[in-house]
Amino acid sequence: MLALRTFAILLPVALATTGCFALRHTAKTPPIAQAEDDFDALLAASKQTVPNKSEAEPPPQTEISRKLKIANAERRLTATIQLPSKSGLRGKEVETDGWRLTATDRRFLNPFFRQPHWRHRELDSVLGDPQRDEILLAAAEAEIPQIQATAAIGQARLGVVDADILVETVENRELATSTRCAALEMLALSGQAAAIDQLYQSRDEWMAPLETTPAELINAEKLETELMHALAMRKNVRDDDRLLEALASNYDDVRAAALDAMYLDWHGTLPPEAQLLLEDKSEMVASAARRTAAPFDVLSRCYASASMSRRRDAVYGMARLGDQASLDALGGIDDNAPVVCLIAAIDVWVIQGEFDRIADFALHDEHRVRCAVAEQLALDRDRQMQAIAAKLLNDSSPQVRDSALDSLQQWPPQAATEVMLAALQTSESSYASKAIAKRLATLLGEPLPAVDETPQQTLARLQKATRSKFGESTESVESPLKRDISHQAALEMLMLVHQYEQAAAPAEASAIRRQLLNDRETLLETLDYLAPELQHVPLPRLRSTILPELNADFADWKQAQEQNDMLRVSALRSLAAASRKHKLNQYLLEQIALACRLDAAEEEMHAILELVQQDSRPAATRIVGLALHHRAATIRRQAVAWCERFTNYGYGEILSTMVSDQDRGVRLASAMTLRYYPGPSTELALKQTLADDDAELAVTAAGSLAYLHSADGVDALHRFSLDRVERTRRLAVQAMGTSGEEAFIPTLIRLLGDSKSVQHASLEALPLVVGEDVAAREKGFRDVNSQVAAWQSWYAVTVR
Repeated sequence: MLALRTFAILLPVALATTGCFALRHTAKTPPIAQAEDDFDALLAASKQTVPNKSEAEPPPQTEISRKLKIANAERRLTATIQLPSKSGLRGKEVETDGWRLTATDRRFLNPFFRQPHWRHRELDSVLGDPQRDEILLAAAEAEIPQIQATAAIGQARLGVVDADILVETVENRELATSTRCAALEMLALSGQAAAIDQLYQSRDEWMAPLETTPAELINAEKLETELMHALAMRKNVRDDDRLLEALASNYDDVRAAALDAMYLDWHGTLPPEAQLLLEDKSEMVASAARRTAAPFDVLSRCYASASMSRRRDAVYGMARLGDQASLDALGGIDDNAPVVCLIAAIDVWVIQGEFDRIADFALHDEHRVRCAVAEQLALDRDRQMQAIAAKLLNDSSPQVRDSALDSLQQWPPQAATEVMLAALQTSESSYASKAIAKRLATLLGEPLPAVDETPQQTLARLQKATRSKFGESTESVESPLKRDISHQAALEMLMLVHQYEQAAAPAEASAIRRQLLNDRETLLETLDYLAPELQHVPLPRLRSTILPELNADFADWKQAQEQNDMLRVSALRSLAAASRKHKLNQYLLEQIALACRLDAAEEEMHAILELVQQDSRPAATRIVGLALHHRAATIRRQAVAWCERFTNYGYGEILSTMVSDQDRGVRLASAMTLRYYPGPSTELALKQTLADDDAELAVTAAGSLAYLHSADGVDALHRFSLDRVERTRRLAVQAMGTSGEEAFIPTLIRLLGDSKSVQHASLEALPLVVGEDVAAREKGFRDVNSQVAAWQSWYAVTVR
């Protein structure tokens, strides 16, 4: 048996070998030539001119390379989802069409805003790739209809519209309904009115359900709804008989879409059938009817309703009416209005071009309102909101900042560059500065900020690139505090204040008081400019009588001093709300710092710290320094975190002692903040903390030392990456990424094979250390396996 098995294995090998020798070409050798003939032939061959490689034409694209490009495009545009298993664990990956509908609650504004609502994650990733044109052209040659349709939609978004392919996509019943809807929306957004009319005429062939099953009926309803939104892109929509016919549809979505299509046609004649739908049994249809067809008396009752959706519909409906009563109602919308009403009002003001009213809400307390303001920057063609754009970029909410950065992509490059430079110069957050610098570097075609590059170096480099690209015409950012007061004017104002404080006669004091009130701006600017010098100068009459009358912030502070504890906190919070809209006068902050007590209530000290949340002037520094010694641990912890902004004021010695604070949160915050205070005392305190029993505190100290380029910190993080506790290893990886040390690259590559949480932390830390996100070029940004493979391949080729 063994011999037979060996013979069976060797037989195919022998046959193949025999075939190779049998098929080998045997050339006939000529007779032996003379040596002189061979030498002459070699000499003639050596004299032949060899074509230069640089002058040769590029080789034609082979069939293999073309197929590889098509396969890569199919891989990039293929969407997958992961279905859970019955046990609740990770299941298998299944391909899907990838299209999803977003922001459906504002689709009736699409004719004005003209933005796609059908989104595809993989297509969005391809559109952001530098080789997007090559990928989409290769995908157009794919054999899979789904890939062809997605590529056609992507090319249409780039301005290359192939209406025939999009129409074929809509009519193809074998494709997913969401893909057909996305193609229909793209036809409408690209202005292909003839194609839309053709599809409407043949709708019975491609849209009507073949069977009366629930799935077929739902698909037909989705397609007809999308067709109504496509017809809404026309002018004089209310006179279109096709929409009037849709008001009698059996589908709720279609009736609502037909009403929404009529909304923005404010000057057309509304058909009487639209008001009949105010009492529709479907709330979706009734809501669309309120926006499009409700009279003022119905809208006024809706605006007073407890339902937020009805109040939102009332705002849109009053804007449609445009009569005096509606305008008066819309004019009463202020900061105290519900968030949904404010967002609806912002949409209406954009349509009416009232960007100055929108700018008033750029500092609203609710981040959703500020995010709505940031989204409208893209439509501000005259740049009326340019003054607030820098403030939105420095917003505390990442959503607001990212929305503002996305909107600035629609501005002219020079205007967007000016705004980003202004935001960088006034930014007080390292995270916001890094995000803004990356966008600005991409806009200018400059390299992204390096890990070891300081914010000052990044700003200087980008300013130089701006001057070389746009010249010296870029306007310098105006300081938020005016400094145009002359030394002589400030001296004269101080003399007048001194006379007012020393005046004994009531008539003399009244005359000087009127003079100070008339020169209000100069007085406030003088006090703000000379606040540190006037800190201990007694000016009781000025503070008690004139300043509360001149400025509302001084009035709130006076009220806070006169109230009991609970009312004092309320007054301080109102003052904190004002500080988020404008920077407080520095003289006022000095007075607040003098009034701070270390035994003050915790809520009161929290309210005082909120006054300087975005402030880094000397008076704010003094308040934070006092909070470091407060009896409440939460106050100390917050003050330690804010010391990151005050690295020039010598808080390193205090923070070094607070590493051994009795509160654990204070110890962790101190170890984290000390990385911004380089010095011998800082490194000594952090090195002593490396041996602490608290593993998180020790890892934080090691990360701060590594951030300061200390070898002890690097060695400690390597040691912590081998710890048996998973959380310790994950914290060590995060600290490695923050430090930016290239020595951690081998360790981070090794930890890609660790547990899921450590692996995820390593994937986030590697771009910070390397300075480039290698895995972002791979298909599927959230596909962990492809990211790990990309980093391992890069390490094997580049580092080793």
